[in-house]
Amino acid sequence: MGKRLRKRVSKKARTESHQPDGSDDVIGAATDVPSVQPMPTATTLVAPSSPPRATDQAVGDVPETMPRSQAQEPDDEGEASKKRKRTRKRKRANAPQAGPDPATIDGLSDSAAKAIAYTQLYFREKSAWKFMKQRQNWLLRHVLWSQELITLGHQLAEQATSLSALGEDVRARLPPAVPVPEEGHWVPDEHVSVVAVYLHSMMGLAKERLVASLQAALDVPSIPDAAPLTEVTDAAKAPAGAAPTDAEPTTSTSSSPPNELARQWLTLRAARAQQLLDGMQTCE
Repeated sequence: MGKRLRKRVSKKARTESHQPDGSDDVIGAATDVPSVQPMPTATTLVAPSSPPRATDQAVGDVPETMPRSQAQEPDDEGEASKKRKRTRKRKRANAPQAGPDPATIDGLSDSAAKAIAYTQLYFREKSAWKFMKQRQNWLLRHVLWSQELITLGHQLAEQATSLSALGEDVRARLPPAVPVPEEGHWVPDEHVSVVAVYLHSMMGLAKERLVASLQAALDVPSIPDAAPLTEVTDAAKAPAGAAPTDAEPTTSTSSSPPNELARQWLTLRAARAQQLLDGMQTCE
């Protein structure tokens, strides 16, 4: 009996032929499931939350993250504005004034009136002003003198011997070491500011010496209080061994002790120097 030929079947065919029943349903069910499509990338981006606008904040609220210096800026600006206003007000108050006509002031000498009028012309109408060395020299010699300073200066000169207890450096700054001008040769208080304007315009060594003398006048030395002055009569000055007499020494007390006069004179002079320096500084 001859051999039966076997039909060769491919592996794929065998697999399909041995697949269990119902596989078609499974495959069909799998194919019925819809595929999920990925969303576009643009739609998946989430915009970051924006910070609240400045208008949404309550008025006057300061963010906690704001630097302290920024939060204080309005106050600092307000203080600076107030300071500028005070400075302008002070400058207006200290603004130089020409003052009255010097010819109308009683007791003022003709030289003083002309020198003051010379500075008034410079202040009011500089185009019509002309330099006059004689007027400037008068101002430099008398600018520190007022009518009261001249009066006290003459009193100190009369009591010079009573100032011997003071130091030599102090006496060198007092009359009679400091020559006292004649009556009428002084600068009235109401003309100090206009004179200061002219002095500020000066240049060179003359101005340097003037400023140095004004600054030196500001230093008022300490002057001790002195005992009242006494005046001894001739009877008290009798030589030893002379016949006794009924006369007894008498004393007279001065109403203005020289030490007090010296202190008052130096204080007034320092005040005049400060007034001139302030007036010159206002022009800067």
